[in-house]
Amino acid sequence: MQARIAIVGGGVAGLSTAWALRTAGAREVIVLERERAPGLVSSRLNAAILRTLTPDAAVSAFARESAALLRPYVEPCGLLLASEGAEAAELERQSRECADAGDLERVSASRASELAPHFAAPSGTRLWFAREGRLDNTALLAELARSADVRCSVDVVNASASSTGFDLELRNGERLRCERLVLAAGAWTNPLARALGSRIALAPSRRHLCVTRGARGVPANAPVVWTGSDPFYARRAGDGLLVSPCDEEPADPSAHGARPELRAELARKAAKHLPGVELGAPVHYWSGLRTFTSDGESFCIGPDPDVRGLFWVAGLAGHGMTCSLAVGRLAAALLESRADGVFAPGGAFARAFDPARLVATR
Repeated sequence: MQARIAIVGGGVAGLSTAWALRTAGAREVIVLERERAPGLVSSRLNAAILRTLTPDAAVSAFARESAALLRPYVEPCGLLLASEGAEAAELERQSRECADAGDLERVSASRASELAPHFAAPSGTRLWFAREGRLDNTALLAELARSADVRCSVDVVNASASSTGFDLELRNGERLRCERLVLAAGAWTNPLARALGSRIALAPSRRHLCVTRGARGVPANAPVVWTGSDPFYARRAGDGLLVSPCDEEPADPSAHGARPELRAELARKAAKHLPGVELGAPVHYWSGLRTFTSDGESFCIGPDPDVRGLFWVAGLAGHGMTCSLAVGRLAAALLESRADGVFAPGGAFARAFDPARLVATR
């Protein structure tokens, strides 16, 4: 097999990059996905929440750009963020850095109770985002996959670089030659990066989630509720709820199964933050993977500083679905050295997410 650009990883990072490249007229772009279908792991096993406010100002601005593109896939049930103490101070810092976010509204305790009567919103800072809410991951991933040449059940086991490009060894014994190689495999990116001589390393972590059926005491139009104080979030999921204890711990992507003991912690937090709510019967309990850069929640999008032709679209820190279309636009603009408004090479986002910063102090 041969391609001009090969993208390793058929999750939202790889699919959005392929989508944006094709939209811009690029050809000979192939996506290699180890699973039987694209987007089966981290991209699908997440909370499907559109949240644009993050700890990183550049990521928050990037998320707002993406949210404007994602409107057809969003159910704007609203998002209520509430925290107290040190977490409230952090929420205030984030909101100050996003002062231009027109959808952000500070609300009183009584207003928070009107918006989410099932939620014991902590006193302190309460922020309301009326146009945020639930994201249709399935429809978004399907639309992105339709515009890409995706080869599934294709596992890249080794790679080597030369002056003319890359030679990929596949588990089925085939080989693929490409001029440029995009690493978009999230938590599974590190081994391939090391094999190619990159100094960049990402840090995978896991977070537990649970979906229930038959919840009671939750309004039909309930918004997403999220607190950083004893962290927890919840949203409607059919006639039940999707809830998470917002845990975070290092994870081995090859063995990241859900920990049964976290169920009790999740139940404790749900009882505290959703008093009077009957969660219903748990029908799905799992842990999802999020992948971070070494400097926190800022992304890794752009050329590798050491390996010519190697390109990163990774380290999306759990914001991959919210930022998906912006990620693709930026990656495509950088790969093709093409002006594309705020996503152009040399722009603020390209500088903020430049992989070179991750090795500058090593």
